[in-house]
Amino acid sequence: MTKSTYNPKYVEQFDRVIDYIVRFDKAALSRSQWSSLYPALLGLSERLSVLAHKQNGLFQWLLSTHIQNLAYAQSLRLKRIAIVAGLCRAHNYHRSDTQVMMMAALSADISVLSLLNKRHNGEALSSAERQRFSQSALLSLKMLSLSAEEQPALTQIIAKLKRYRREIISHQRAPLYDGYTRIVACASILAEQMTATRPLHLFNACAQLYKATHNVAIQQDCDTLVDFYSPQLLGSRQRFEENDYLYMGCHPDGQYIFTDAQAIKSRFRLLANPHWQYRQPVRYRSWSSVSARASVPVQRASSAAEAQRDHDAIVAQIRGAHGYSDIEKVIAQDDKLVAQIMMQASQYNRGAQQASSLRHALSMVGLYSVGDFIARVMLEEKMLQLCHPMAQFLQARVHSAIRIVEDIARQTKDLQHERLTALLLCYFNFFIFECPQRLSRTIALNPLKTPMQQDIARPLATLLGVQQYDNEALRHYLTRHIGSNEWVNALLNSEQQPFDQLNSNARLCCTLKIILFYTFSGPATASAWQQQLVKQTMVDWQGPSTKIERLVDRALSCAPHNGI
Repeated sequence: MTKSTYNPKYVEQFDRVIDYIVRFDKAALSRSQWSSLYPALLGLSERLSVLAHKQNGLFQWLLSTHIQNLAYAQSLRLKRIAIVAGLCRAHNYHRSDTQVMMMAALSADISVLSLLNKRHNGEALSSAERQRFSQSALLSLKMLSLSAEEQPALTQIIAKLKRYRREIISHQRAPLYDGYTRIVACASILAEQMTATRPLHLFNACAQLYKATHNVAIQQDCDTLVDFYSPQLLGSRQRFEENDYLYMGCHPDGQYIFTDAQAIKSRFRLLANPHWQYRQPVRYRSWSSVSARASVPVQRASSAAEAQRDHDAIVAQIRGAHGYSDIEKVIAQDDKLVAQIMMQASQYNRGAQQASSLRHALSMVGLYSVGDFIARVMLEEKMLQLCHPMAQFLQARVHSAIRIVEDIARQTKDLQHERLTALLLCYFNFFIFECPQRLSRTIALNPLKTPMQQDIARPLATLLGVQQYDNEALRHYLTRHIGSNEWVNALLNSEQQPFDQLNSNARLCCTLKIILFYTFSGPATASAWQQQLVKQTMVDWQGPSTKIERLVDRALSCAPHNGI
């Protein structure tokens, strides 16, 4: 149909990684090669983390197939690795976090590989072997020659993995605070169900674990994983009209692509509403035969990157529009965006009247503000689709901050509140979607734990736990999404320059930052220079108050939950 969905370079790299994992397991069985295990583990986990983020579809084929020339222990660990890859992508973990969890998934049971095979074959274990099983975590760390100082995160995961697994399937509601260990423990349980004597499909394994556990976080992980891989795993077998087909993905026109499982040459079939069957994995003799199936040329649905390009194109076209009719033509094809615009435009009507049409909604907002209004609506919609380990916290924090700024802006003379809120939403989106590895809940919970200094600017991104960032990358992102204007420059200047060197717009950005910091921090007393800056700015802009305490009280009434 078209060229392969998978990059041939990554397919070849994935094939090599499977082979390296088999070699890694063989090295673990020989004491003379233990010194080479940790360097090999670092290299393998780095490659797996790259593949998990670049070509996650290949891991789906690992989950939907059974490779006959692999021992049970190797199959178990490959399934575990594939599930970790899916959970990390579904939760939007950064690549460095994924690498740590991949290291744990690979090394947690390297000390008992032969015993895993023996137990799976139904052979009885001696008392010495049972004791070795009970001490497998300590033995694995010894084989890797690891200490808590060298790899603290990996050491913690391996040490706590067995306890977390017991807690997950127990009837108690014990909290599991370590997200890394929870992910690996959840993947381990699911992998065992998928490699049992009667293996389960991933979705059925998730349903079984969901019912067995009382832990809400694990239930959410199961929900997230099924939702991420829905409607079906790539490579899964489906039976239609007495023939077996393999699921290859979703076509750009919305239909589902299948290929004949028995045919030597790929013959494709498109179905609009297939009856999904969650059957046992498809058996292959070796991974090379799976790879040949997975990388056949097929055209699948567009990716999230293309959706992002559409967003940028809409914003660019709206900026170049000359009237309501031009704007209407740009967005009329996106039914979801039109519905959001019509719903949110009612706030511009004193009687809260709903817009009767798209043109009516645009005219409610006004031609001068409609571009910023549409950009804000699209950015808010993107924020609602956030997948991140801190998603609920980030959404609440950003929503509260935007409501506070909007309330102050509406009470301030000659201030375009739509432009300001769209700018701040775009600013927050940059850190959440472009560099999520910089986010820290510890810093975000108290932005003023370290007092602000007069001559050192503190970024607004401290509200998300970010202390440093690339200023040029942020400028490029803001310009691409909402265009270049005086407020973009003002916000960036307020992030870098002392307050006594700022112009009027930048001082307002700095003032809003101070108000948000005191709103989202614990009890703190404003310094003299902060009081002076806020007073001067509020007088110049004729704001609702010149005192920080009153502005913070007003902010708390707008966002009582404080984003925490």
